[in-house]
Amino acid sequence: MRKIEGFGSIPPYIVLLTLLGLLSMLAAAFYFYSKPEPVRVGTIGEKPASDSGDPEPTLSIEQADDVTVLMRRLQNVPNDADALMEIGKIFLEAEDWGRAAVFLNRAVLSRPAAPEPRYLLGIALYQDGKAEEAAKSFEELLELERYFAALYNLGIIYKYHMNKPDEAKALFEEIVAAPDADAETVIRAKQELEPE
Repeated sequence: MRKIEGFGSIPPYIVLLTLLGLLSMLAAAFYFYSKPEPVRVGTIGEKPASDSGDPEPTLSIEQADDVTVLMRRLQNVPNDADALMEIGKIFLEAEDWGRAAVFLNRAVLSRPAAPEPRYLLGIALYQDGKAEEAAKSFEELLELERYFAALYNLGIIYKYHMNKPDEAKALFEEIVAAPDADAETVIRAKQELEPE
């Protein structure tokens, strides 16, 4: 077993137990059978959270090493927004939505005017089955910046989780009407506007 350095006088088994405790934070999530998933432009594809007995998400050795290095940075600078974001992204890639949300929320608190932490936090919360909290994150982001993927995601939440079809329709129409919206998001918004 490698010696864990950089954690001061904390015994290595305490650090490992803490990391294992964080891994087990994801207890149960909702599986969205027929609901469209949020779009994350330029990142990995989504897979809905599942409570179907799948094993809990685990980090690869490389990801765990990266988290260890980033945790050392946080030990020196607890509010290092870049380190918090990177850890959050690692957990998103590992589909560990609960832990991703913890670190991304800290990144939002460290850098409240930055749009990316709020956007990724919304993704993590949605995937973790917390649609209303995800909506709040996207709403706060849209107060800071016009972000088409966030408009789409908020529309999905309004339409399928919060019984706000008129608000959802307005968001999808805004995306379709915007000349600078990316093609993928426009296509998805048009699909949501089609009668069922």
